[in-house]
Amino acid sequence: KTGEAYGIAVRKEDKELKVLLNEGIAKLKKSTKWDELIIKYFSE
Repeated sequence: KTGEAYGIAVRKEDKELKVLLNEGIAKLKKSTKWDELIIKYFSE
């Protein structure tokens, strides 16, 4: 894991999108797929 923070920008009025993104990311982080993606896209 990188230990670095990343973000996704959404407009203030897109509250539903923000909730969906946060829920999806939380689910992904609980799975093994999260580590696979970090290694694939953020490792040197």
